[in-house]
Order: sequence, then structure tokens, then C-alpha cells
Amino acid sequence: MPGPVRGIYFYLYLILDIFSRDIVGWEVWIEESAEHASQLIRWAVMAQNITRQEEPLVLHSDNGSPMKGESMLEMLYQLGITSSRSRPRVSRFIKRMPQLPE
Repeated sequence: MPGPVRGIYFYLYLILDIFSRDIVGWEVWIEESAEHASQLIRWAVMAQNITRQEEPLVLHSDNGSPMKGESMLEMLYQLGITSSRSRPRVSRFIKRMPQLPE
């Protein structure tokens, strides 16, 4: 997100429940870091009153460095959340064209 001055940007951290499309948590920071991401997830888990369940919770994210940081992965492990990430440079929305017979 562009900031108030040229060259200054803000970083939006957003947790979206993909089944209900509810925004579970969000924060805006002036810098990008694994600590901010883990703080938001910890806060969202407490706010939603989520406890360990028989079926694991899955957090799907991009391949950004904050989502792969050691503090972030340790916090997910402590909360019993499974991490899932997109494959680099691969879009799920690109459909392959079938081969046409010659």
C-alpha cells in the first residue's frame, strides 16, 4: 500500500477464513517481518477462541520471507497450526490447454 510520502509503503497482514470469507484478523505495519505476522496470528487465535482440534488448522500463505521466518514457524508449531505455501512462480488459476488432435 502506498504511504503518505513517495517511497514510503505500508504492509497489510490479513487472515481470511477461506470457507466463510470472514476476515479473522488484520493489521497494517510500516515494515514487513515474521514477528509482525506471528503476532497477528497469535492475536487472531485468541480473538477467535481457537483451541487445538482433532483436525489440524492450516494457514496457507505466499512465499514471502515473513511467512517462512523462524519465529513465525515456531509460533505455528506451538499453536498446532500446519503451514502451507504457494509454489514459487506457479499460479493455480492458469489452466493448461488440452492438446488438440492433429
